Amino acid sequence: MSLAALGAGWRASITAERWWRDPELTLATLARRLGTNTTTLSRALNDGLGVSFTEMINRMRVDAVIVALSQHHDKPVLDIAMAEGFNSKASFNRA
Repeated sequence: MSLAALGAGWRASITAERWWRDPELTLATLARRLGTNTTTLSRALNDGLGVSFTEMINRMRVDAVIVALSQHHDKPVLDIAMAEGFNSKASFNRA
Protein backbone atom coordinates (compact mmCIF):
# COMPACT_ATOMS: atom_id res chain seq x y z
CA MET A 1 0.00 0.00 0.00
CA SER A 2 1.35 3.43 -0.89
CA LEU A 3 1.99 6.07 1.74
CA ALA A 4 -0.69 8.25 0.15
CA ALA A 5 -3.30 5.49 0.42
CA LEU A 6 -2.24 4.71 3.98
CA GLY A 7 -2.40 8.39 4.95
CA ALA A 8 -5.79 8.85 3.28
CA GLY A 9 -7.18 5.83 5.09
CA TRP A 10 -5.92 7.06 8.43
CA ARG A 11 -7.27 10.57 7.74
CA ALA A 12 -10.67 8.96 7.06
CA SER A 13 -10.48 7.09 10.38
CA ILE A 14 -9.57 10.28 12.25
CA THR A 15 -12.51 12.03 10.62
CA ALA A 16 -14.96 9.21 11.29
CA GLU A 17 -13.93 8.90 14.94
CA ARG A 18 -13.64 12.69 15.38
CA TRP A 19 -10.32 12.22 17.15
CA TRP A 20 -9.23 15.76 16.26
CA ARG A 21 -11.58 16.94 19.04
CA ASP A 22 -9.18 15.60 21.70
CA PRO A 23 -7.16 18.63 22.87
CA GLU A 24 -4.47 16.29 24.25
CA LEU A 25 -4.05 14.38 20.97
CA THR A 26 -0.42 13.66 20.10
CA LEU A 27 1.26 11.83 17.26
CA ALA A 28 2.00 8.93 19.64
CA THR A 29 -1.59 8.75 20.91
CA LEU A 30 -2.96 8.80 17.39
CA ALA A 31 -0.51 6.13 16.24
CA ARG A 32 -1.66 3.85 19.07
CA ARG A 33 -5.31 4.43 18.18
CA LEU A 34 -4.59 3.59 14.55
CA GLY A 35 -2.54 0.51 15.43
CA THR A 36 0.73 1.77 14.00
CA ASN A 37 3.89 3.52 15.17
CA THR A 38 4.80 7.20 15.06
CA THR A 39 7.38 6.78 12.30
CA THR A 40 4.97 5.13 9.89
CA LEU A 41 2.17 7.56 10.73
CA SER A 42 4.43 10.57 10.31
CA ARG A 43 5.74 9.29 6.95
CA ALA A 44 2.23 8.57 5.68
CA LEU A 45 1.12 12.08 6.58
CA ASN A 46 4.24 13.98 5.51
CA ASP A 47 5.26 12.02 2.42
CA GLY A 48 1.90 10.52 1.50
CA LEU A 49 -0.40 13.49 2.10
CA GLY A 50 2.06 16.38 2.19
CA VAL A 51 1.01 17.63 5.62
CA SER A 52 2.42 17.38 9.11
CA PHE A 53 0.46 15.85 11.96
CA THR A 54 -0.15 19.26 13.53
CA GLU A 55 -1.19 20.86 10.26
CA MET A 56 -3.67 18.10 9.46
CA ILE A 57 -5.26 18.05 12.91
CA ASN A 58 -5.53 21.85 13.04
CA ARG A 59 -7.12 21.93 9.58
CA MET A 60 -9.69 19.40 10.76
CA ARG A 61 -10.38 21.51 13.84
CA VAL A 62 -10.71 24.73 11.84
CA ASP A 63 -13.06 23.05 9.36
CA ALA A 64 -15.18 21.78 12.26
CA VAL A 65 -15.26 25.29 13.80
CA ILE A 66 -16.44 26.74 10.49
CA VAL A 67 -19.27 24.20 10.27
CA ALA A 68 -20.26 24.77 13.90
CA LEU A 69 -20.28 28.54 13.45
CA SER A 70 -22.73 28.20 10.58
CA GLN A 71 -25.05 26.19 12.82
CA HIS A 72 -24.65 28.03 16.13
CA HIS A 73 -24.69 31.77 15.46
CA ASP A 74 -25.29 32.64 19.10
CA LYS A 75 -22.38 30.65 20.58
CA PRO A 76 -19.03 32.39 21.23
CA VAL A 77 -16.32 31.49 18.71
CA LEU A 78 -13.84 30.55 21.42
CA ASP A 79 -16.34 28.14 23.01
CA ILE A 80 -16.77 26.42 19.67
CA ALA A 81 -13.01 26.31 19.08
CA MET A 82 -12.43 24.70 22.45
CA ALA A 83 -15.20 22.14 21.81
CA GLU A 84 -13.50 21.20 18.53
CA GLY A 85 -10.17 20.41 20.17
CA PHE A 86 -8.20 23.61 20.48
CA ASN A 87 -6.75 23.87 23.95
CA SER A 88 -6.20 27.63 23.99
CA LYS A 89 -7.19 30.85 22.28
CA ALA A 90 -3.60 31.26 21.10
CA SER A 91 -3.52 27.86 19.37
CA PHE A 92 -6.84 28.60 17.68
CA ASN A 93 -5.63 32.00 16.50
CA ARG A 94 -2.40 30.49 15.13
CA ALA A 95 -4.33 27.87 13.20
